[in-house]
Amino acid sequence: GGAARDEGQLGELAARTTPALPDPPAAGGLGDLLGATLPLVAALLVLQLTGNWLAALGLLIVGYGLVALLVRRA
Repeated sequence: GGAARDEGQLGELAARTTPALPDPPAAGGLGDLLGATLPLVAALLVLQLTGNWLAALGLLIVGYGLVALLVRRA
C-alpha cells in the first residue's frame, strides 16, 4: 500500500498548493488562445501594411517558434 499512500500525499499536496494559484485551466486556455492567434494576427497586419508575403511568413514562423518555446518552458 506504499503507492496508495504516496498518491494520497500527492493529492493532499495538490489540494494545499492549488488554491494559492490562479485557476490553471482558464489561464492556460487563455494563454493558448493568445499564443495561437497573436503570431497570425501580427503576420496578417504586416501583410496588410507592407504587402510583403515573405515578411509576414517569417513573422508567423518566428512568432509560433517563440510561442512554442514559451509553452515548453512554462
